[in-house]
Amino acid sequence: MDENEAPKINIKGNVSSSNLIDGDHNKIEINQYGASKPFNDKGVFMPTVRNTLFTGRENALETLAAALSDDKNVVITQAITGMGGLGKSQLALEFAYRSADHFVSAHWLNLMDPSQLNSEIAACGRQMGLLDDSAKQPDMVAETLRVWAKRGPRLLVLDNYESAADAMQTLAPLLALPTLRLLLTARRAEFPPELGLHAYPLDVFTPEESVAFIRKLVKLKDDETPNIEKLAEMLGYLPLALHLAGHYLREEGITPADYLIELDEVIVHESMKSDWFAQMDIKSPTQHEQSLLGTFELSWRKVTDETAQTIFKLAGYLAPNEPIPTEIFAAVLEVDEKDRGLRKALRQLVDKVGLFTSKGGLPVIHPLLSAYGRYLDGKPSGLLEKLAEKLSILTRNLVEGGMPAHFIPFREHVFALARHMQQAGSAKAGTLWNNYGYYLNQIADYVGAYTVYKRAMDIFETILGEDHYYVATAANNIGLVLKNQGNLLEAKAAFEHALQINQKANRVEVGHNINNLGLTFEALGDLNNARDAYESAIQIFEHNLGENHPNVAIAVNNLGTVLHTLGDLQGASVAFKRSIQILETNFINGHLNIGICYINLGSVWQALGEYTDARLCFERGLVIFEQLLPESHPNIENARGWLKSLDDLS
Repeated sequence: MDENEAPKINIKGNVSSSNLIDGDHNKIEINQYGASKPFNDKGVFMPTVRNTLFTGRENALETLAAALSDDKNVVITQAITGMGGLGKSQLALEFAYRSADHFVSAHWLNLMDPSQLNSEIAACGRQMGLLDDSAKQPDMVAETLRVWAKRGPRLLVLDNYESAADAMQTLAPLLALPTLRLLLTARRAEFPPELGLHAYPLDVFTPEESVAFIRKLVKLKDDETPNIEKLAEMLGYLPLALHLAGHYLREEGITPADYLIELDEVIVHESMKSDWFAQMDIKSPTQHEQSLLGTFELSWRKVTDETAQTIFKLAGYLAPNEPIPTEIFAAVLEVDEKDRGLRKALRQLVDKVGLFTSKGGLPVIHPLLSAYGRYLDGKPSGLLEKLAEKLSILTRNLVEGGMPAHFIPFREHVFALARHMQQAGSAKAGTLWNNYGYYLNQIADYVGAYTVYKRAMDIFETILGEDHYYVATAANNIGLVLKNQGNLLEAKAAFEHALQINQKANRVEVGHNINNLGLTFEALGDLNNARDAYESAIQIFEHNLGENHPNVAIAVNNLGTVLHTLGDLQGASVAFKRSIQILETNFINGHLNIGICYINLGSVWQALGEYTDARLCFERGLVIFEQLLPESHPNIENARGWLKSLDDLS
């Protein structure tokens, strides 16, 4: 090692589990009051002994070691950030013990109330034996800072420090001492840049760390590992929840399998409450809250903004661990996505109180915080209904707009919300499943689409009755999936079922059903009936919706495919061009059906020997498919096949 290079912290070393690691022998000094007493300014002065159950976090410990090992004459600040229950304080405690040899001393300051900084500094001085017990606090603070300044480096853990606004002023006495290394633990992720603070966002345990941690708490048989894994997943791999669960398993003597059955509602189960732990006389190593509700409430109390409160409750019904598109919150709040109040609320939840994390600039909620959001909302409320209504509209516009790739960020949230709506007995669950099925059908996941369409139909029939037009919608969509799977007779029966319901109600949707019956006739080779069906659908759509409605374009395109098969290339060309014109007018940002029409028009040009025009159409269609569909979609393969056929003709 170069003699000028600062020594690095060895975080793997073992240290004593006592709460004071002696370095030099105790010295006898004469304090300013003339009284002599033992003095020791070297050691690890922590509020508790080392946690022998500490598990994992090796990468985090190494990161902290690298950040705090510089011995240059300057204050170094580091923060461990994240939601409550991650074990931030436990990590800081373990780091203090492992790095004892690197620091002259390590001290713990509880700064949940920043106004108590001087009191905490004075307490550190008393632990070191400075002055005597009769010393006034200002004198003890001054003496402690004087001793800290004499030699270093010294590690100060500022636990639960959340006060960012006045951080520079509050921490000024510590920031003035270059011998100090400040390690903060905080739920908030944002601090003033003047602090020069490096944030380390702590994550939940890995599945492997979770299982190992539970096994440290309770002895379990090897064959119980699958249920331990399920338990860890249910608890979102959150260290606090795993800690509570492990103690409960041990004290109650139940199996993980039985515990899983009990944990239907994790957030309110007795094992997650402090009352149970108090009865068992189980103490927290760092004197922190030992319940999920209590831990989460500490953050919730700081959410004073009503918009932020609403957003958090909404997130409880969406998919955990998935980035949430802010369009969802904007739609429910009925504001623009760039609304200042919306952005301020999200920033509070992500950066200031740690109830959300962030991924790709979008908020993410932990599964247990999601459950807490629903707990705060109480029984299914108007907020849930409004969320379902707005998300139904958002996703319907996406799928009908022919933009399946744009549906992807909403996919898991539709799935999660549909399940909550189904539990609430709402027909909106069927609407959400229907929209989800529409997306799956567009990306050629026909098995998945059939499953959710059938689920939607069952919900509509149960809640709304067998003759409701929503049932017809689901039956029609099931028919489309069956047709795409090649089950033509079953598809025909589904379309006829939908048609019968819509005809009774005299709804314009009969045009959809007749158009789709035409698809079935065409697939069965009955071209004359297919042509008649398409022409009838065109008339219905034009009469009810106007000549330039997208539904007209769909039926006209389908008529073009029959005309092409019948050898009427000129008629097919006219039909495809009209479809493209209508769709491009209605969907200036693109649409999946535009790509289909270009491919169809290209096939006509190829049949006519106009290969240059055919290539342009095939290339245009392929670009649209590649933008909107997954790489494995058959439309992409087919478009490339058409282009290859032109190469073979060259």
